[in-house]
Order: sequence, then structure tokens, then C-alpha cells
Amino acid sequence: MSDWDTLAFDVDDDGVATITVDRPEKLNSLTVETLEALEEALAAARDAEARCLVLAG
Repeated sequence: MSDWDTLAFDVDDDGVATITVDRPEKLNSLTVETLEALEEALAAARDAEARCLVLAG
């Protein structure tokens, strides 16, 4: 699990990565900061050799 201000990220034991946009006060709109965090989370999923990715939020 990583800690970005605008995202939650996890990879389970089956290789399923979940990235959740967590900006409910702004209806999960995407900002430059959120997009940069998303790019980092995608790289983390790749590094964890995730087999599947779920994007939620």
C-alpha cells in the first residue's frame, strides 16, 4: 500500500492491483497532482507484476 494524497493503491495476493481516486470533496475530478500520482501508481503496479488493474473512484 502506498500513500498518495489523492489515491489509494493496493495489490492483492492474486496479482489484482486496485487504484482508487480519493477526492470525494471534488467528486474525484482529476488534477495535475492526481494524474502524476496515477502515473506513479501505474508504475508501482507494473513493478509489483500485477496481472490485472482495477481503476475506481
